[in-house]
Amino acid sequence: MSALDKTIGLVLFTAACFASLGAHIGYGNVCLHYDGAEACLGRETEFVVYLALSLVGLVGAGFMLHFAFRGPRRAFVALLVAALVVYAATVLFADAGTHGWDNLKVFPNLG
Repeated sequence: MSALDKTIGLVLFTAACFASLGAHIGYGNVCLHYDGAEACLGRETEFVVYLALSLVGLVGAGFMLHFAFRGPRRAFVALLVAALVVYAATVLFADAGTHGWDNLKVFPNLG
């Protein structure tokens, strides 16, 4: 594998770690330790899917990192694409949990 693939793998795995940490903290603040009138802003399903997708993406990014250092390049690229798709879905559910499906900010045309 090339040094560029390894660098991409390391950078994206680090980003996945921070994204999963952010999802965990966000879920905890909005759903578990809330001060508002309603836990999860009334959108618990979106927040749970957001947290689950971020953890699935973290596992996928871990395998991608593994294949960046040891393994066929095809597996690295396939997991890279899969992790990017999962994190795009994570952003969608984070947006839906925060703003609701009718008021999406990141993907406004989907609402």
